[in-house]
Amino acid sequence: MALIVLIAGGLAVYRYWSEPEPIANDAVRRPTLAIMVFDNLDQLPDMDFLSTALTRETTDKIGQLYSGRLDVIAHGSVVGYRGSRKSLHQVGRELEVDYVVEGGVRKERENVQLTIRLTRISDEARLWVEEFNRSLPEVYQVQNQIIEKIGSSLGLKPNPADMDALNRIATFSEPAREAYLRGVDERERASRNDYRACIASFEQAIKAD
Repeated sequence: MALIVLIAGGLAVYRYWSEPEPIANDAVRRPTLAIMVFDNLDQLPDMDFLSTALTRETTDKIGQLYSGRLDVIAHGSVVGYRGSRKSLHQVGRELEVDYVVEGGVRKERENVQLTIRLTRISDEARLWVEEFNRSLPEVYQVQNQIIEKIGSSLGLKPNPADMDALNRIATFSEPAREAYLRGVDERERASRNDYRACIASFEQAIKAD
């Protein structure tokens, strides 16, 4: 009888140690991405709003579209690297990310030129690079293409319903779009509890639309 109990106990211990516990879904590490502030290639102070606002919007949208599958570093954490001379590899290591998106913005008359690059930090491989030349209202749609292509390069596919919502055009008015982007940039720069310039730009966008 004692032998049976001993064998049963041994089997229980064997099963306890030999059967691996299932890995929880949230224990699987998700890829991490940082979207650096797009460069103002015109180097004109008045154009800073465009590069900053486009970066902020792209960061927010890609984080929402691939929520739960991709970790995106907050915009506030990358602002300090604007104009930095650190190498991309060093920046990536400091932010502890797997991938980095860089870009440049230039306005040519009525058009906006965007150059976007996606780099893997581990080997500094360029996974995707593309240049876009569009009018300001069309930049909204190009921005969505950029978000989708970044996800595709990382093996992520957006939910069709989310993508439809993302592609919904907010305005066809160039003045309204520009005023809105200025408002986004001014919100970023606003001192605590002082959003008057931001509100004024958003009101201007509403009137222009």
